[in-house]
Amino acid sequence: MIFFFSACKKDDANTINSTPPEITFVSISPTEIMELSEEMELVFTYTDKEGDLGDPDPDEHSLELKDARLSSPDFYHIPPQDPGNTTLTINGQLKVILRAPFVLGNSFLEETFFTFRIKDRAGNWSNELETPIITIQKDTVE
Repeated sequence: MIFFFSACKKDDANTINSTPPEITFVSISPTEIMELSEEMELVFTYTDKEGDLGDPDPDEHSLELKDARLSSPDFYHIPPQDPGNTTLTINGQLKVILRAPFVLGNSFLEETFFTFRIKDRAGNWSNELETPIITIQKDTVE
């Protein structure tokens, strides 16, 4: 997974209560892929009022991503998105590179979608979002 991030801005009002981060879906592309040969890019924006999104410990997983075809989600690390040990509202955009998915069954094509959410260091989960349908085509050269 590769993460890119941008933009932090200070909020004048300090928040005393811990609140969950909020995310907004931007895009996923491509939405039609050849199995095992193409990566997808998932892009979403976030707002976190306490600025405690992401963790310096790479063993801490703050992104939950679930393929609708599977029963369990995968979890990924998000590096700290705040500029330091201060409490401030941060806003930005994350780009997540998803490794090439593959057809799970015996058909030539499969459709799926992903649900995802993020968790801050206080343990608050964001709202959960869903991607549009992704079509995965089996590689015919085997």
